[in-house]
Amino acid sequence: MPERFRKRPECPIDDGQRRWIDERWRWLEGQFGKQQLLTRPVLLPRPEDFPDPYDGSHDAARRLFTRVALAMDVDPSLIDLDFFGETDDSPFEGQRSRAAGLYIGDGDRSQILIEQRSLVDPMALVGTMAHELGHVHLLGHGRISQDASDHELLTDLLTVFFGFGVFSANSVIHER
Repeated sequence: MPERFRKRPECPIDDGQRRWIDERWRWLEGQFGKQQLLTRPVLLPRPEDFPDPYDGSHDAARRLFTRVALAMDVDPSLIDLDFFGETDDSPFEGQRSRAAGLYIGDGDRSQILIEQRSLVDPMALVGTMAHELGHVHLLGHGRISQDASDHELLTDLLTVFFGFGVFSANSVIHER
């Protein structure tokens, strides 16, 4: 057996990152309940979890969004889902952005914008949808401020809390 396989695996994060994860995970448990965490399924890219056919269309993406929103305990009727692309007016004020999604909160309603190119990769699309819906829980419901230095990282951690960690992790790996 090669030497590299005999070494004991090392934790890929440092102590500071581990402490942040532990602290924020306890905070999420306090916000959403430990029982929710213990009973919530881990969702996987399989027909049992995502039975609707997906063809990359806006209609298929909307069906997928409804399924993701319900799994994230967000009422999809309170979210306006729209799509943008390079030829549309950019929601990023003329800047080129690789962002796959954008959350805009406005009182009782929220808007989530999904980048058109994201529709071709349903696995990454689910990760993006879960992330943007995480903003509904955190920013939209006033749990954190957009000025919080870790709000994007916390939103990513929230996707794991709600069972979408496989999708979030795979969408990051895919982008790299």
